[in-house]
Amino acid sequence: MKYYSHRGLYNPQQNILENSKEAFQCAVDENVGIELDVRLTRDKEVIVVHDASLKRIYGLDKSVEALSYNELNDLTKDTLRIMKFEEFLEFINGRVSLIVECKHCFDNTALCLKVAHLLDNYKGEFCVESFHPLIVRWFKKNRPHFKRGQLVMTKDRYDNGFLWFFGGSGITHWLTKPDFYAFHYRVGSRKLSHWYYRYLSRHCDIVLWTMKKNSPHHFDADAIIYETF
Repeated sequence: MKYYSHRGLYNPQQNILENSKEAFQCAVDENVGIELDVRLTRDKEVIVVHDASLKRIYGLDKSVEALSYNELNDLTKDTLRIMKFEEFLEFINGRVSLIVECKHCFDNTALCLKVAHLLDNYKGEFCVESFHPLIVRWFKKNRPHFKRGQLVMTKDRYDNGFLWFFGGSGITHWLTKPDFYAFHYRVGSRKLSHWYYRYLSRHCDIVLWTMKKNSPHHFDADAIIYETF
């Protein structure tokens, strides 16, 4: 069983924020892997940030992809500075394993290319994943040696019908041929869906996310993404 910290080992009570250098260092100190999210800025820099908007973390009603990296830096320099993915890789330097989630954006091909080029020369253990099946497909075609995964959550959590129908339903499995499925811990709570996803992932590893101390789960996992254990 492998364990990955969700956006680093963050703890707001200790002022250690998600996707911060401090949270990543805590994960390294505990020798657990790191799950992180990457996005593109307007000028196509790859950055480490989860949300599409700055609202939740920074209180700013601005879209990440509408801003250049320098503009993001100016807006966030007094709170939590957003790291470039390249900077993150240099900081971790192979010390723990990584799960890199590629967030779909205005130019998925550019995101995949830039992420792939940065990971080509990275010496540590890593895999890539996405909710968007065409991103998973891109890595199958262009970096078949990269371990790749399809993210899946329960249908009610999707706000994008395309991602549910083509990604969450598993209908594109034959196109993407993921090495693993990353299931939200509630996936498979009903008998039929449990059977279906177990059959779908029968030749794949299973990752469960985001587990907390008493989270129920319905599959035996090869890896767990967790927080606040």
